[in-house]
Amino acid sequence: MSTAAIRFGLTALNGDPLYGPIRVSFQPAANTAGSPMKVAFDKPGVTDFTVTALNPIPYIVRIESANYHPYAFLANLQPGVVTNGGDFRLAIHPSRVKGVIARPLDPALQTILPSSGYFDSQTPIHQACLLNIFAKARHTSTAGCFGFLRTLLEIKQDRIFCQVTPDVEAFLTSSQCFQPAPNKLHQRPGHQLGNSFKSKDAHANIQLTLLREMASGQLCADIDIDESTGFHHGLEVLRNHLTRGKTNPYQVHQILMLAEIEPAYELLLR
Repeated sequence: MSTAAIRFGLTALNGDPLYGPIRVSFQPAANTAGSPMKVAFDKPGVTDFTVTALNPIPYIVRIESANYHPYAFLANLQPGVVTNGGDFRLAIHPSRVKGVIARPLDPALQTILPSSGYFDSQTPIHQACLLNIFAKARHTSTAGCFGFLRTLLEIKQDRIFCQVTPDVEAFLTSSQCFQPAPNKLHQRPGHQLGNSFKSKDAHANIQLTLLREMASGQLCADIDIDESTGFHHGLEVLRNHLTRGKTNPYQVHQILMLAEIEPAYELLLR
C-alpha cells in the first residue's frame, strides 16, 4: 500500500517561528485500524513542516512544544498524496514566560500614570496586566471606555484600580458594548460598592466595577479582564491557567492576540 504524507505550517500567535523542539503525534481516529506514530523536530526558524511515510488513514494530529499550548486537529490522509493540514498559530503557555519586552508607552496611557517612572518601577507581570487592560479598553469592542479613566491608583496581577470620570456609569449603562455584571467580588475597604459592567464580546471580557471613596466622594473603578472566556483553539481550551488563584496576564495576552487585539509588549520565554 502506498504511504501518505502531510504538510503543515506552525508559528506563534505573532507569526514568529516556534521557540524550542516540536513533537507531533499521530493517533488513528476512532474506529480506524492503524498504529500511532510520533515524530520530533528541532529546526530553529522553520515554520513549514512535512511528515512522510504515514499510513493513509484518518489521524488525530497533536502538536506539542514545551513553551506552547498543545494544538490538535483531524487529518484524513490519502495514499500517495501530501495532504495540506493547514497553517496553525500556537499560544504561549504562561508558565514558560520569564518576562516582558514593552514598547514605548502610548502617550494616552502615560496621562493616567501617577508619575513618569511609575511603569518602569512595576514588575513584569504587573506591567503586562496594565498593558492588557489598556489595549482592551481602547478597542472598538469596548467603545473606547479608556477615555473615562483618569489617575491610576494601583496595579495588581489581575486588575487595576483607577479614578474615573463621573459620566462613566451613564456611558456603560447605555453602551451596546456592555451589560450589567455581578459585583460581589470587587469590594474594597473605604469604598462604597456600585454597579458593575462587563463587555459583551465572547472573548477576554473587560469588567468595570464602580466604587466611590467614602472619604472624598471620588468615583473609581476596579477593572479586570476575564481569561476564562478563552478560545476553543485546536481542540484545546485556553482558560483557567491561574497563578495562585489569580488571572495570569500572560495568558490574557495570548487570548487578546487570538482576538486580533495586540497589547504593546512581547512575551519573553525561558
